[in-house]
Amino acid sequence: MGPLRKSDLVAEDLLHRIVGGEFPAGSLLPREDELAAEAGVNRSAVREAVKRLEAQRLVKPVRRRGTIVLDALASDSPDVVGALLVPRGKGVDRALLSELLVARREVDAALCSLAARKRRAKDLLVFDGLLGEMEVAIDRPREYGVLDDRLSLAIARASGNRVFEMLVRWHHRIYARAEEVLLIARLPAGDHLASARQIVAGIRARDCEGVRVMVEKSHDDSSRRILQALKSQMALSRSGADA
Repeated sequence: MGPLRKSDLVAEDLLHRIVGGEFPAGSLLPREDELAAEAGVNRSAVREAVKRLEAQRLVKPVRRRGTIVLDALASDSPDVVGALLVPRGKGVDRALLSELLVARREVDAALCSLAARKRRAKDLLVFDGLLGEMEVAIDRPREYGVLDDRLSLAIARASGNRVFEMLVRWHHRIYARAEEVLLIARLPAGDHLASARQIVAGIRARDCEGVRVMVEKSHDDSSRRILQALKSQMALSRSGADA
């Protein structure tokens, strides 16, 4: 990925300020010239940034009034959810992370069950190839994580449901903002890989209900690790600040 454009940086800054409550729903954004002067950019960069926010349903330009800020929770943009998950300067929002983990558990359980019913022989070849690559990368957490994401996307494709595939991509974009914490979900990697192999074996056997149960248990175990890791990180941060 190349360097961000000035308009992207302005949009990211405004997104965090809206999500953080600096610009509450119903208020007006500052004028283009004010935002441009504040950010040290030209007005065209601000204009592009506002268009991006409009596409994310965060703002709405109104003739003769200005640009009205909308309710961030009404936006379905993964970037908005990601900013809510990791507020700037505040770390991961534990409550929202917990809610996201529950949502992902339900989505994955349903899509893996459907994949068990609809999978094809070529899907199994893709799964087996990715599992083999994951085994090779087992001591490289970031590489392993990328392969695990590819496996979850391959299973979504095997379900034959494009909405499931879109939802998996949506979750991946959000989780990228909390990568350091979520890597913990895949540790110890040996246990995680064993679980992934069991789920793929269930899909191979077309055991729809068994796969659903396995996925739910895998997510429950991962969620406990993630939330405990986040709790430990927060405790360390507090002790460091006190020191």
